[in-house]
Amino acid sequence: MIAPAFALAALALRLVLLTLGLASLFASMLCRAAQPPIAPMASAQRKALTTVREQWSQRCDPSSGAPNASGPAVARNSGTAPPVVQMRDVDFRITGNIGFHVHQLTAQLVPHKPGQPVDMDDPGQFDIRILGGEVTVPKDSLDALFNTYLLDYAPRSLNALTLTPGDGVLDVSGGLKLRNHFPGVWLPFGMRGTLALKEARYLVYTPTEARVMGIQTLALLKGMGLELSQLAPLDRGGAKLDGNTMVLDQTTVFPPPRLVGQMKAARVTPDGLVLSFGPAPATCAPAPTDAASRIWIQSGDLKMYNVLVTNSRVLVTDTSTRGPLRFDLYHYREAAARGTTRMDADGTLRVDLAPAAAVQ
Repeated sequence: MIAPAFALAALALRLVLLTLGLASLFASMLCRAAQPPIAPMASAQRKALTTVREQWSQRCDPSSGAPNASGPAVARNSGTAPPVVQMRDVDFRITGNIGFHVHQLTAQLVPHKPGQPVDMDDPGQFDIRILGGEVTVPKDSLDALFNTYLLDYAPRSLNALTLTPGDGVLDVSGGLKLRNHFPGVWLPFGMRGTLALKEARYLVYTPTEARVMGIQTLALLKGMGLELSQLAPLDRGGAKLDGNTMVLDQTTVFPPPRLVGQMKAARVTPDGLVLSFGPAPATCAPAPTDAASRIWIQSGDLKMYNVLVTNSRVLVTDTSTRGPLRFDLYHYREAAARGTTRMDADGTLRVDLAPAAAVQ
């Protein structure tokens, strides 16, 4: 009697469990039916992911630029040509007031060791290889270039120079000591001359008149068989007095990084020295913005803030100004830290130099 009772109870328990399982399955089916189909959602996500991957994989590889990094793409080397930077209406400063206003410019940032990333914290580690564009070196940059960089040594013959560009002429004034020493005080001097381009690299300044303490000097020196370089020697790598001319070397006249490129024209205007470069700019993907003033970097590998960005896509703007943005290469960290940085789905880093408090 007991055994049949136990068997009947076990059978009843099984029926209850089976009923509960069927009810749970039915409820789950109803819940799934009420939700949107998963397949279309997954398909849309895959499509969006494919799009951003295609955007990220775009390469800017100008044929006139530097060769690609060697070897296949790996985590620390995307295997692409060095980064290409496109600037438009930018006050580009290397450090302090030394730099130039960029009207429009296309260049490559080329590391000295192929395959290495461009280290923004080590300007001496890479070159700026200019592919095309036009820049103006204004008066304040010319003054800063000579007084804080080229003449930053002692003893020296020239001091506190003021360079005033005009229409086709350049006036230079300051202090002079003969042969770096005599007479022990700075004598007032001035020059006026013209600028010419030589070998697509050198800027040659030729004085048409020179005065020391108001006395015309060129004819006097010629009569004595002397030249300006004997009166006031200057040889600082990027700037050299050679006879009666001053020669500026494009690649080394500015602080690092070196500027490499073929100048096709140079002229003096009241706004400054206008330098034009060729050949034509590289054709790359357009900047993802309609901002009139911008820096757009793509392809290659960049190291910023000790963070490595492979196959870079970096856009720099400044929404706090309607004029040109000012970018100081040696102090980019401070400027970026004051602003805001965000990332798009395709990996583009958008850096807004506007102080964060000013962003609406």
